[in-house]
Amino acid sequence: MSESTLSTCAQELEANLNQETALYEQLCELARETELAAKREDNEAVGELMQRKSGLIAELQRISAVTDRLKQDFATYRDVPDEIHKRVSEVLRRAATVLEELLDVERASEKPLRAMKDSIQAELRETGRGRQVLKGYHQARETEPRFMDKRQ
Repeated sequence: MSESTLSTCAQELEANLNQETALYEQLCELARETELAAKREDNEAVGELMQRKSGLIAELQRISAVTDRLKQDFATYRDVPDEIHKRVSEVLRRAATVLEELLDVERASEKPLRAMKDSIQAELRETGRGRQVLKGYHQARETEPRFMDKRQ
């Protein structure tokens, strides 16, 4: 395989890895914001942040599919020049560092999110109990008598 093909493959791989890394950084920032919103018990903000996170994850999956193919293509080359190998390795190291940071932030936000979920569940249980009590007071009463006293 030619040097230009290798160079093109390496450039595309670097570009995709940089895109992935940027998305991981955005996910990391969203995870931090989610943690803060969960600590404030701001349900709306958490919901909005989760939707944004889902969009980023979908984009990340799309890019990752291409990146995986490029990684396989890159792995087929033998005798990769040190300069190209060094550039790709550096981008991979940076991506790995951001991923580790993302995992740490996600772990940290797990506890406030779980506490918020438990709080919402308790509130829903109380609402359900209140609804049952209210139903008990508003049960339909029979308006017609069950029997008629004909002795009169």
